[in-house]
Amino acid sequence: MSGSRTSGSGVYGSRLALAAAAFDGMPGQCAVIDPLGKVLVVNRAWRQFGEDNGADARCGVGADYLAVTARAAATGDPFAGAVLAALTAVLEAHAPRASVSYPCHSPTEQRWFRVHAVPLAGRRDVLIVHDDVTEEIRGQVRVQAQRVRPGSVPVPRSRRPVPPA
Repeated sequence: MSGSRTSGSGVYGSRLALAAAAFDGMPGQCAVIDPLGKVLVVNRAWRQFGEDNGADARCGVGADYLAVTARAAATGDPFAGAVLAALTAVLEAHAPRASVSYPCHSPTEQRWFRVHAVPLAGRRDVLIVHDDVTEEIRGQVRVQAQRVRPGSVPVPRSRRPVPPA
């Protein structure tokens, strides 16, 4: 029967396949966690980032995302503490969504990410997306470096002394 709601066939199956393909194609590292922090599903970018950075099973499907984050916070990582607080606020419905930027440097490069936590409509699960914001942060650092130091007065180009010829 056309339009049937049987999984894997008909319109419903096509929509599920489309949703799965869209999730897997997201450029950020995406995971869905349940209300207790268990990772239910991850996308291709999440898996690839894990492979590229030597992640183990503690970061994939079935992992306790909150426990991993809490362990990092317990080591004194202030960013992990902020991420844990933000996730907890969203999971407990104290915040409609949350975002936290954090450094995630590797031995070969300095990089920064922004994690977003958004509850899934009609469910208690939360979508987590880690976006690479390295270029944004580098741009902010460049702008800050170019700013005039407090107390100094920039001299307009037209008033700068001209060197003797």
